[in-house]
Amino acid sequence: MPSSTTTSYHSDDQISEQTENTEANFVTQSSEPIANPQDFYDHRSSEFDEPDFLVENERSEIIDVAIDKPTIFDGWQMVPANYKTREGWELLFRTVKTKEKPVAMVRTSRKHELQCVEHEFAVERFNKLFSFSQTREVRKTSLKVARLDFYDCFVSNADWQRQIKWTKGEFVGEGEDRRWDSGTDVWGWRTHKRKLSLTDSIDHQQGKEIYGIFGGERSHFLLIDLDLHNQPLELFLKRLDLLLDSFHGRHRCHFQVADSNARGVHIILFFGTAGLLRNRHKWLLRELSEIDEADPSGQFSKVVNGVSKFNIEVFPNTQPVRLPLARNRKMLLDKPVNDVIEYMRWLRQDPTKRTFMSSDDVRHYIVSRLDYSCADTKVQSEIQPSKPEAEIVTEKIATAPKPLDCKPERISYKGKTRPAIVGFWKHGEGHHFQHLNAAILTTLGAIRAEGLPEDEAIEVMMQYVEDIPNKGISSRLSGDLRLVTKEVARQVAKIWSVPVSKKWQRSIECWQSYGFRVSDKTTWSAKPRPAFEEVVVDCEQIVFSDSERDLIIRHVARLLVGKLQANKRDKQDEVEKAVAYFLRYVRCCSKEIPYKDVAKILSCFRINLGNDHKRSKFLNLLTEMEWIYVRTKYFCPLIHGGTSGTGRATAYGIGPRMAPKFSLPLPPPNNKRDLLLSSTFRRGRDVDDEVDRILTGSCDNRDIETSVEAITGQV
Repeated sequence: MPSSTTTSYHSDDQISEQTENTEANFVTQSSEPIANPQDFYDHRSSEFDEPDFLVENERSEIIDVAIDKPTIFDGWQMVPANYKTREGWELLFRTVKTKEKPVAMVRTSRKHELQCVEHEFAVERFNKLFSFSQTREVRKTSLKVARLDFYDCFVSNADWQRQIKWTKGEFVGEGEDRRWDSGTDVWGWRTHKRKLSLTDSIDHQQGKEIYGIFGGERSHFLLIDLDLHNQPLELFLKRLDLLLDSFHGRHRCHFQVADSNARGVHIILFFGTAGLLRNRHKWLLRELSEIDEADPSGQFSKVVNGVSKFNIEVFPNTQPVRLPLARNRKMLLDKPVNDVIEYMRWLRQDPTKRTFMSSDDVRHYIVSRLDYSCADTKVQSEIQPSKPEAEIVTEKIATAPKPLDCKPERISYKGKTRPAIVGFWKHGEGHHFQHLNAAILTTLGAIRAEGLPEDEAIEVMMQYVEDIPNKGISSRLSGDLRLVTKEVARQVAKIWSVPVSKKWQRSIECWQSYGFRVSDKTTWSAKPRPAFEEVVVDCEQIVFSDSERDLIIRHVARLLVGKLQANKRDKQDEVEKAVAYFLRYVRCCSKEIPYKDVAKILSCFRINLGNDHKRSKFLNLLTEMEWIYVRTKYFCPLIHGGTSGTGRATAYGIGPRMAPKFSLPLPPPNNKRDLLLSSTFRRGRDVDDEVDRILTGSCDNRDIETSVEAITGQV
């Protein structure tokens, strides 16, 4: 197939000519076609038909203006939806036919800066546009689908005005002689003032180049950059353990780490859909603040002038960050991979079938590839025991020495007993307990509550003592363990001589509810069920009618954004999207939805649900409009006792007004008869006598309705 020659900017002050094949520039390696690409990514069927970002997400092509004088549009906002550039059609699995001339062009202007003379000038660019009839469909292979999905998830929502590239070269000279010299043997990141194209994204995936992005307004993911360079090793390992405990198995959490000499790790949380970046930053800040409340040693957040802020690097933001699948790096999913097909298939996999590497395997993989020389040597030399350097690298991988500031005062274990036991015996973290005897006493108390006999308890405890990775916690752990054995036997005899306390019984019952047993190390990776679990919202989209939209604007929008903001079109659209998403969430959720979780469910939308009153009123509004309904346990005062219903909402369902939009049958009618309870209001003697007559059964059933009307009139 003949090729067309185009010119594109590759740097701020250089223009290079390159020849691109109009059909083969998308796929540069062979791949087997798939019979039905929807089997690979069902979610992308609608996106491929009419994606939102393709009108502007085009590759810049500088061309000769004098080509049959096609129509010229001033700016991308003037371009019709059926006109796209070559790259725009590639994103729809179509390619421009051979020898086709553009039917239109779009003119854009971009400022450039000459750094040597501090001068700015504007350059006009003309981008070719082609219509649908000038294109033909191309085969959808698993490789093409994966590459486009990667571009959609990690590149399309980034800042289009700039990108970074790992390149060789540096600026040399001064003043008018200042120029970029790519011949020097110096490597580093360089910022380019142009968007990251699909071709650049493919080069990154293949390992030919390494690119990074700047954050935009929306994002599919968040990335925590956990650095080791210039940080104490102990702090790095502590943060890694806390993040593994908090996010492993949630939000499609996975990791990117270098194959060798790693100076840190990227922890990526993938949400599946693009959401407002600022809202996702707020959500992550709350999550990290909760981790700090439970264990302040992680130092994930800080308070500046009364405002909580990140104390670690979180991307995307205004600073650049390297894209996933970078060269010489592995993505830790269910196994280490560096292939775009496997990577995107895992991200888009059914949550019920998605598997993860165990947290222990992830930790071992990361720490075995760290470059310990880049850590803060001053702090590290103070906290590490005097061992040969080779020994530190091989043995100290899974350990964190006892910190210097461990004070001999009483430590509170409220809410921290389980992580303290695991951290001490599994990772050798000595700061959880004052000394070895305290760790033994607490662990034996838990084993006693689990019901083990004395001889088995001594055997289990001594096995933990022998297997502890950090022998520097106590001088008694090095060499002969007879003193430790004697102490364990003494503590067992003391603890087993008294009954198990109620506190230990409640703790053990709680731990065993999710499979954790202190006496069985294989269960130590079990975690409690989180209070809020995300629901996969994969049901059909819904569209509101004009009358339904009017209800949203007049009632819901005023509640969520305020009366003045509710008059703005963009705020109305945001509230409409939030209501539609919540209805779809209700449709897909079979569990309870506490009103306190409504703010978390709608955290990606620019609405205000910051207090309990608004959350409750929001649910009440949807219930009154019959868009949702609440199923509650039946309550009768004569049977259950009490003065009012104690049953709470067990689930929300789609109400009769919205049921047709989801092709659902109407919810069953509520056949329960409303009773006027004598205990729910103050009344006179006549009302008392009438209610007592109804409840004691001294009147016939056919007279109840008349009696209730009489009572209502008196009240």
